[in-house]
Amino acid sequence: MGEQQSIQQQFIREIADSIFQQSVNGKDSEEKCFFKLRFDPENEQLDNQNKNNNDIVSLMNQKLGYSSSNIQRLQTKVIQTLVNQYEQQMKADELDIESISNPKRGDKGIWKEVYSWLWEYQFPRYLWEKLRKEADKKNQDWIRFVDDSSLVSSEREFIIKTAKKEPKTIPINQSLDLEIKVDPDYCNYHLLLFNQNLKGFHLICPTEIFAPKSQIEEIPWSMPTEGSITFITTGTEEFLGIVIEQPLELEWLKLSENLQFEPKHLVKLWEQLEKNQNRRLFYQSFEVIENSLL
Repeated sequence: MGEQQSIQQQFIREIADSIFQQSVNGKDSEEKCFFKLRFDPENEQLDNQNKNNNDIVSLMNQKLGYSSSNIQRLQTKVIQTLVNQYEQQMKADELDIESISNPKRGDKGIWKEVYSWLWEYQFPRYLWEKLRKEADKKNQDWIRFVDDSSLVSSEREFIIKTAKKEPKTIPINQSLDLEIKVDPDYCNYHLLLFNQNLKGFHLICPTEIFAPKSQIEEIPWSMPTEGSITFITTGTEEFLGIVIEQPLELEWLKLSENLQFEPKHLVKLWEQLEKNQNRRLFYQSFEVIENSLL
């Protein structure tokens, strides 16, 4: 089993262990076993049950001695358990809770909607969180936003640069430069800079818009090279920086406009980082607020 599958299997296993009970004999319960098999990407193309016995029921029979003529009822129970656990996230991701909780009679494909949500939304959040936990906890000022206007007062500039508010804040609708300030030892290393907000996950560096080159040429290092950054909606903006000695060989890292992630991007990133021990991670979140609240 490759590394990609191992991180996916870990994701599935952690969910299964947290929300599904073991059976009394220590084996997986039917619900837990079904979840781990049905939502495993390796089994995506399998039917729940078919005449050829190349299906989820057959796999469950191998593991548990399970044989049931009502696999749909078991599926409904499993999906409802997932809804009960993740309803808030599902609603925020615009999943139709009513349709998956109360499927129409004969609707055998409802699991696919939950499967897509699990891998397209929840899995990237899972990987992001694993990377965030690895981040340096000491350097909280590795990233900051500086007013790029030459007309602002020195007092205003000072507030934006050095404010110690918790959480850290960014003014809305204001032209800003982004500064990276890491240890001087990392000069000439390469930076991968990612952003997460309500609209998803985004790559900031390297991109054509913000920073065509990923190499940290000086410290502090400012971006974008031309123009400025303006946040046009309030809310939380999270930033994850990964400093590495050599650039990663990833096809999707080739210069593009502001890239919105697909799950496969984060998986490939994880694979490469697992092989690259000479790395340093940084994390910071900001609240974008109305200027009057600064």
